[in-house]
Amino acid sequence: MKAIEKNLYSRNGYYYYRTSIPKHLWNDTLKREIIIALGSKELSESRLISVQIDLKVREYIRHYHKDPLGIEDKINALRLEYNPRYIAKTEKRKQEYIFSQLCQVYLSECTSDALKTLKHKKMAFAGFIDLLGDLPLSKIVIEQAKQYKAYMVRIPKNARQRLKTTSIGNILNMDIKGMELQSPKNINKHIAALATLFNWAIRNEHYQGKNPFDGLAIKESYRKKRFPFSTKELQHLFQSAIYTGSYKLRGKQRLSKGDTVRKDALYWIPLIGLYSGMRLNEICQLYIKDIKPVKNCWVFDINNDDDDKSLKTISSIRQIPIHHKLIDMGLLDYLEEKRLDNWNRLFEDVPKGNDEKYSSVFSKRFTKLLKDLGIKRQGLCFHSLRHTFIDGMRCAGVEKAVCMALVGHNESKDIHSGYGSGYTIERLQQELNKLTYPI
Repeated sequence: MKAIEKNLYSRNGYYYYRTSIPKHLWNDTLKREIIIALGSKELSESRLISVQIDLKVREYIRHYHKDPLGIEDKINALRLEYNPRYIAKTEKRKQEYIFSQLCQVYLSECTSDALKTLKHKKMAFAGFIDLLGDLPLSKIVIEQAKQYKAYMVRIPKNARQRLKTTSIGNILNMDIKGMELQSPKNINKHIAALATLFNWAIRNEHYQGKNPFDGLAIKESYRKKRFPFSTKELQHLFQSAIYTGSYKLRGKQRLSKGDTVRKDALYWIPLIGLYSGMRLNEICQLYIKDIKPVKNCWVFDINNDDDDKSLKTISSIRQIPIHHKLIDMGLLDYLEEKRLDNWNRLFEDVPKGNDEKYSSVFSKRFTKLLKDLGIKRQGLCFHSLRHTFIDGMRCAGVEKAVCMALVGHNESKDIHSGYGSGYTIERLQQELNKLTYPI
């Protein structure tokens, strides 16, 4: 709501009376504030109604101790008096939703959510129904929320796929001895989705009472961390048969020493990550047109100009000079080859995953490569190349602000970051070319 003046607010063209309640009077009946729709779009009329309502509300609060249980009826009477639409709204509230109906209405309003976020919410809501049933909202209180949490900690990781069932409710009766359980982080994501749903329901007057999922998250013993590659791990990866020559171009035999180098996505994407610090999805969604000369420097133009692109933050939009090592290894030749093949994207051999991101497919491919090479460990993944890049720039003596500009981090806490247009491409190229690796 937008504040107009004392006690008068507007939203979507309509005016509202709004006032806070003294803290010592807060209880289940009298909340922190009173909001009354004035049923008017006229400012002058709304000002007059707001003053009239405020006089009555102040009187109710002043005599609250005489009739503490009657104040809610008096406030609702004001709503009916000044906004007849409240009658219809009150009748609508009497038609209580069951859980699945609430989810349906809520999801219809999540139009700005990413597909991955929507998919996760739907999975969390379906899981709740599987475990506790499609309950009326009034029956979902803290006890049900705690029961849901108790069930979730018993569910194994990737249970539906591993146990070949569509309902996680069935899993509770299966033999799951020895199976790895879900991580606290994953359980907390489901609880957070339900907490968000009930916060929305409370705001829209579909649910009465405290959010049953608030404060229910499991305390995580540690934060899952990504680690940079060690020098030995870098050498093991970039001196493997993929880069020196393979016996066969497909399957595990690609890791057997031979004479043929296949310069495809598996060859180029890790190299680009190592020498640019780009996020995996930023690389996978590059178009041919995104690699271009700017002021005598070849750059990766990271943008969201195409419908199939997505960026993490606004600061992700940037231009990154191409490290001379990538050009020496033939990246521009690969670019021209794919241009002649009429490819639109630089890596059309990397399809989209179920989450509508190109990175999810290649991430699994890269993880398998690390396992096949025998160097996979906790915290080592494709994103580790980004950590390795930042460490490498730091060791090369490149100042932090330059590195942040290259990797798309935002200096939001620095007032200077809001001024000027940043570093020139020539300066970024000069700093980037200081980066070297012992591989």
